[in-house]
Amino acid sequence: MCLAMPAKVLSIDGDEAEVDFGGAIRRTNVSMVDAKVGEYVIIHAGFAIQKWTRRRLSRPYSCGASSWAGPRRPRHQTFMPYPLPL
Repeated sequence: MCLAMPAKVLSIDGDEAEVDFGGAIRRTNVSMVDAKVGEYVIIHAGFAIQKWTRRRLSRPYSCGASSWAGPRRPRHQTFMPYPLPL
């Protein structure tokens, strides 16, 4: 499941920026990207992790299980990305 969301940078103050999530204004850390006011960034866990163009945001994006699950397995096998707690 994807937990990163696109946001538009409204203002920047050092490593912190005010971003717009489609009407919801939040502060986030932009120290990992070279963001400028008016650009779009992808936010995950309070950090801007990547810059995106408006054109890229208009295309559908999927981050389904195929990116982390490894090679396809037969349907009868269950993939466990981590062991269950005992």
